[in-house]
Amino acid sequence: MQKKKLAGVNRLLKTIGEPPLLNEEDYSLSHEAQLASTQIDETTAKVLSSGFKFNTVKSFSLTPDLNQYIAIPPNILVIDFGDTALTINDGMVYNRDTFSFIHTSAITVKLIYNEDFDYLPAVVQEYILAEASYIFQRDSINDPSTNSELLRVKAVANRDLKVWHINQTKANGKDSKFDRTTNPTR
Repeated sequence: MQKKKLAGVNRLLKTIGEPPLLNEEDYSLSHEAQLASTQIDETTAKVLSSGFKFNTVKSFSLTPDLNQYIAIPPNILVIDFGDTALTINDGMVYNRDTFSFIHTSAITVKLIYNEDFDYLPAVVQEYILAEASYIFQRDSINDPSTNSELLRVKAVANRDLKVWHINQTKANGKDSKFDRTTNPTR
């Protein structure tokens, strides 16, 4: 587990009164820590699936392999074909009109990637942890006073994320560190 995610797991554990993990080796000894880690992963995928500048490629070419199949990488959260005849079936692009996995040419799609939590911008990490903390605590012990505080923290994090996202969208220059359109294979 990476250091920022470990800190996030400890934050979730704190919401239910569990002691923090001191190091990564303790992770496998705690069922609650495993649940917290899973909650962070699920929340990360949910938040990132809306698409941000750093995890979206608006025009990406998927090319058939030697067998004329197009496989979808496992780190894709959303794929927009722009064509209702295409879908994903068994991890490959399937054409419902021709009832076939065979493709003779490349397909241009919009992709939204999943990203490793540790490499996300801090404002995105904060929102993910605020959302994950609320869900984790609610599903574990559901303490009303803690719920209220976590909802307040989540609202602040949501506001900060929206402001950050608007600023990123309006930015004239491209930051290649957080922009998949200039660095799609990072």
